[in-house]
Amino acid sequence: MSNARVAARAAVALGSSKAEAELTALALQSKSITAVTSPDGRTECHAAAMTAKAARVGIEKAGKAARDDATQFSKAVISEEKRLVALIEPEETRLIAIRDEWDSRIAREKAEKAEAERLALAQIMTRIVSIKNFPLLTADATADAVLDDIELLEEMEIDDSFKAYYGEAVEAKAASLQKLREIYAAKVRAEAEAVRLKQEQDEQFARIKAEREEMARIQADLNAREAVEKAERDAELKRLQLIRDEITAAQFLMAAEAEKKAKAEEDKRKEQDRVQAEKVAEERRILDQKAADELHRLSELRKATEEKDQTLNQQINDLASQMTEHEKKMVIHYMQRLIYQRQVAA
Repeated sequence: MSNARVAARAAVALGSSKAEAELTALALQSKSITAVTSPDGRTECHAAAMTAKAARVGIEKAGKAARDDATQFSKAVISEEKRLVALIEPEETRLIAIRDEWDSRIAREKAEKAEAERLALAQIMTRIVSIKNFPLLTADATADAVLDDIELLEEMEIDDSFKAYYGEAVEAKAASLQKLREIYAAKVRAEAEAVRLKQEQDEQFARIKAEREEMARIQADLNAREAVEKAERDAELKRLQLIRDEITAAQFLMAAEAEKKAKAEEDKRKEQDRVQAEKVAEERRILDQKAADELHRLSELRKATEEKDQTLNQQINDLASQMTEHEKKMVIHYMQRLIYQRQVAA
């Protein structure tokens, strides 16, 4: 069902033609109300709003009733649809299963046939590749081994088992045989060259060995002569070393003797110096002792003289007390001369 037919059915259910005219006229009636300026104006605005609300509610109720009816109708249609489908669906399922089983079997047979053909082709291609690879397997082989491969490949039969690839197999065999024959010829030449090179190498090695042996003999002679010369040099060096050692020992003994003599002379000089020092010290001690004795003697003499002078003075004083003045002067003069003379003598 198209959208236009559905819209038409909805318009009929809601009475849209009539309702549209009435609602438009109702909306025009209140267009003059633009603002409320008084209580009467509010009453008028409220009454118009309620009228518009009543119209809206009436339309909504009519729409809900139409939707409810449509819902019940839809449910009834779905239920009837399921009942009718149940009558034919099992047969449809059975027939499709029979058809699919046939299709699967045919597809499986085709796949198996294709796999068999693929395996057969792979086997043929493997055989052809093995024929083509014959020359590749001779890289490290000898000429005799390559000849064996040629005979083996010549004996290989190219028959109908190669099917559509028979021609390719024949060409592969011919190409491989040609390549093997070339390899065989090259191997023969290479082995002959190797034999020649081996012979030359053996001769060269023999020559080198003889030269090395001669060099070794010459080196041995040189080593022997060097050993003799070394022994002679060592002997001469040893003799010279002995002479140097004897000279060193003599020099050491002479130095030791000179040192010993110098030490003896030094000891003698020190002893003489010690004796002389002791002699000088003893003479000085004797002189000091004599000087000390003389000083003591003079000190005792002075002391005795002073005592005598005191006694004499006392006697003179006693005598003077009994003398006249003239006598005193004469005695004093005499005593002064006597003391002077003693002092000079001392």
